[in-house]
Amino acid sequence: MLDDVKIDQSALTTSLASPGIQAAMSRARSTLGHALCLCNGSPSKLQIRLRDNKLHLAVWPNEGLLHHRECLFFRDEINEEARSHALTQKTPSDPNERPAYDSHDARHDLKIHHFFHLGNARADAPSSYEPISLRRLIDMLWIDGSLTRWHPDWTRDWMRTRYELTKAASRYSISGIPLEKMLFIPGANNLHTSPNSPNPWDEFVHTVLQGDGHTPGTGLLVAPIRQVSIKDRQRMSFLPRLMTEEIHLTDRCSDYIERTCSGSLHHLWLQNKGCRDYDGQISIKAMHNLPAVIGIFHVELGRQGVFSRAAHLLSVHPGNFIPASSVFSVRLIDALCDGGYTFERIKGFGKDAALRTPSWLVRNVFDPTGKIVPRAALDVVHHHSEPQYIQERKNLAAALADKGVPTWSWHPVGNPSFGPFPHLPPHARSSDLDAKTKMALIRLTPEVVYSYGNTTKGSN
Repeated sequence: MLDDVKIDQSALTTSLASPGIQAAMSRARSTLGHALCLCNGSPSKLQIRLRDNKLHLAVWPNEGLLHHRECLFFRDEINEEARSHALTQKTPSDPNERPAYDSHDARHDLKIHHFFHLGNARADAPSSYEPISLRRLIDMLWIDGSLTRWHPDWTRDWMRTRYELTKAASRYSISGIPLEKMLFIPGANNLHTSPNSPNPWDEFVHTVLQGDGHTPGTGLLVAPIRQVSIKDRQRMSFLPRLMTEEIHLTDRCSDYIERTCSGSLHHLWLQNKGCRDYDGQISIKAMHNLPAVIGIFHVELGRQGVFSRAAHLLSVHPGNFIPASSVFSVRLIDALCDGGYTFERIKGFGKDAALRTPSWLVRNVFDPTGKIVPRAALDVVHHHSEPQYIQERKNLAAALADKGVPTWSWHPVGNPSFGPFPHLPPHARSSDLDAKTKMALIRLTPEVVYSYGNTTKGSN
């Protein structure tokens, strides 16, 4: 609310610079000194700041959690800290300084950086363009598309995922070219086309990858992967779902995928070969728990078809496409969705991400003392993890405890696809009796610890 005038939040992203909104913010700033957000029923104050000769709204420090989870002004310093390491430029280190919304005309300018050399984007790209790897780019698209988050009222399939990725791409440009203009994400219409309508992939190859006749064009392909094949003993080819043409990788790109994306490659191998149970039979349950794999490819058109000099793979939940690096993560996501939780997968960036970032945050649950808290951290620590990593997660749990955030830590053993899933922190909707019962069951589960700072059973 601005000076007794109610303004829909969607207008802040589409019409922020309009004279009407700017005038309303100016009046509210001079009379009240603040604006009001009504997302949760009770008003919450917002700052009115002048930046680049334009008035903006900003959340007050330490009040981000008071806003509704879907509000533009919701802030969680844990998640904001992780995001601040994703893009090193144009992202203030203080999460309260970052604008709650972006104009549709404001793009973050990037330049694709291959793992072994700069990509073939324009050589004259300004130095203000930030180099970014495909690994980080696909993570940013997932974050900006809210594909790392879940609410019990949501539904999501690949077509919804495709829509959110396309919308997220509109926030970026690659060497001055709007990202959505050089991005192809296959949909159902890619396979089912009428004689009078061109195949979308063929059209993309013709308009984007063929270039201007003098220099070859490049594009980006993001797609779920059906299968991978290895040719000439080393060179890989990927067949995306909803497509009939393989994407061929160069030798160096194949080597990168083998070294860096071995987990996702293993998931693809299991998809093709089948997961086995204890008796050696293909298990439908184990196949259901297997992550799906998404590929991002920097593609060009060569003599033998489309090839890629740079690529990266991302393992995701097969149903809602939340990042899931293992079968344990898929089962955790299933348990959270079945339990009606609001939760988020936190993507950590940088070598010290394990020291700074919890893997998951679940919203509005009972803490170990029986009090309702706005969020708790969830962690999955495999029994075969390196001792250094286990210690880093212990240190992180202690740091989160200082911020009032408890940690639920699962140390799974045995076959990840079988056995009952341990109890999660009780939801805030639970009755006191139900919450106490679940807390007692958690304490009796040997592979789970739920506490402030402790991640080992019996530690003090």
